[in-house]
Amino acid sequence: MSGKNVEKAAIIIRLVSKTNSDLYMVKEYEQIDTVSINPTIRKWWLFALLILAAGLLGGLALLLALALGLANPRIEGAYQQNYADPRTWPLTTLNPDLQRYHAPLNLSASPLTLQASASNQGAPDSAWGFWLKTDNSELFILVNNEGYVSVSNEALPDWIGFLHIRPNRTNQLTLSIAVDGAAQLRVNDEIAWEADLTLSAESRWGVLMYRQPQLEWDAIGIVVD
Repeated sequence: MSGKNVEKAAIIIRLVSKTNSDLYMVKEYEQIDTVSINPTIRKWWLFALLILAAGLLGGLALLLALALGLANPRIEGAYQQNYADPRTWPLTTLNPDLQRYHAPLNLSASPLTLQASASNQGAPDSAWGFWLKTDNSELFILVNNEGYVSVSNEALPDWIGFLHIRPNRTNQLTLSIAVDGAAQLRVNDEIAWEADLTLSAESRWGVLMYRQPQLEWDAIGIVVD
């Protein structure tokens, strides 16, 4: 090879083999031609390395943000009230399949957050969730053991598949309502529903049960201002 971009590099490779008589054979290879790197190619390689480094830094920043709670459900309110078992609350039967338990504390004006986590060991079509009563409407929220969620204004479920539900395992429901009335329901930290809700000091809430779920409660509570 010849030309301005061709350099001579002397590389010596010593191949050693040991014989029974402790003699060594050495071969030397010299004068191997190498081609120098074109400046344009060098520039593009540096650019590619910079892009790769930026991507890695961005990924690390995202992981750090997630670790600090970026994807956590938003919590509206400051004062938290926890409860042990809602089955001790007053009970109302809405129809043969649906019962609701009335929480002892009314909903104040927003912002606020309702949170509950429980596992359901009942039948596949059994379900549990929240109910809310505002000045002019009611809201019924349910998750069942077949991977479906229902958010309805009537005491009749309207099931929609939601892949983040964990049948027969612990599920967490988080309903947050901001100052402006923006409401968001998350199931296991994933957004399942969003709408606007208007609350007042007379608004009520509680736990909803459908077709006799067998619940083991982990936690239930409300966060208010």
